[in-house]
Amino acid sequence: MTSKRLLWIDDDQILLQTTTPHLEAEGFHVVTEPTAAKGLVRCNKENFSVILLDVGLPDGNGCDVCSTIRKQGLNVPIVLLTGSDSDNDTICGLESGASDYITKPFRLAILVARLNAQIRQHEQHNDVVITIGPYTFRPADKLIIDSHGKRTRLSDKEVDILRCLYLAGRTVSRE
Repeated sequence: MTSKRLLWIDDDQILLQTTTPHLEAEGFHVVTEPTAAKGLVRCNKENFSVILLDVGLPDGNGCDVCSTIRKQGLNVPIVLLTGSDSDNDTICGLESGASDYITKPFRLAILVARLNAQIRQHEQHNDVVITIGPYTFRPADKLIIDSHGKRTRLSDKEVDILRCLYLAGRTVSRE
């Protein structure tokens, strides 16, 4: 069974403490960072299924962080989370490269549904990077990489089989 890895970049400790257990109950492995700088370092070191990014961070604007992540070539879904719901803020967030934009206060069930929708949509693309146990699977490159960095080239059929098994495991893990 695989886990949906969520990087949540937010400095609101009360929100993190009250919401994280619910997200974990929904199958997310939640990793948190309180600042833009720490979040950028973490998202460049590890693979995540989705990033939840607060717009108002103590050391920067979440829209700028989102733009930086995109410029670095990371293609993970990014959902911006903010207390501002003006049209200009939404447009700015989406134009910065965000996959979705959610305003506070939010309903937890809606947040979970939107995070899952972004992950499902992203997993349909070939440029996704999938972590399966100690292996990193790159369907677009037809590669599987072990924890020691050894790369194994896969056939088209092997790529299709791994993708199907991975997606089947995701479906089973939600039940």
